[in-house]
Amino acid sequence: DVSTASATLPSGDMSTVMNNVKFLSQLFKKEFIYRAGPKVEENFKSTVENMREKSILGQPSSTVNPDQLAVTNTGSKMFLFLCMLIWPFIDIYFITVVSLLDLLPDKFIELEKLVPVVQRRAEALFYSGYFDFYEAVNADSIRTSIMWCVDQKLLSIKPITSGQIVQLTEKYRG
Repeated sequence: DVSTASATLPSGDMSTVMNNVKFLSQLFKKEFIYRAGPKVEENFKSTVENMREKSILGQPSSTVNPDQLAVTNTGSKMFLFLCMLIWPFIDIYFITVVSLLDLLPDKFIELEKLVPVVQRRAEALFYSGYFDFYEAVNADSIRTSIMWCVDQKLLSIKPITSGQIVQLTEKYRG
């Protein structure tokens, strides 16, 4: 039945999914070029309607609440395909933030040396099987994720004579 979804497939209420979409939209705003147009809420509503029409999303069989979303049995392959398009980017940001653990309190590193540190960790995690996409080792995307950490005030950048150093901001130094 395309209007219901299996309990093993992802589901959630519209507001929770919308909050996650907003977060991912902000996270990826430097990764993708967004066309000027509808706000994220309008785009989300339109996309959900489209995915319901194509039977990718439906209502969980356990509820009659129209604000509940679930991936349908027939839409699971398309949903997994769509997830695979963004997972490499999520991996990059995850690995970058985890790599910041190397920046212990009162420790700093040159910005250009941080990228190879994150790349080495990403490569080790990839070959250990912790994630599936080698794209997470991409230096340009790692730089973008580091700049996101600066924008989110996880890291601060300070100029020095030979370049720039990064350090965890005061809030995250232990």
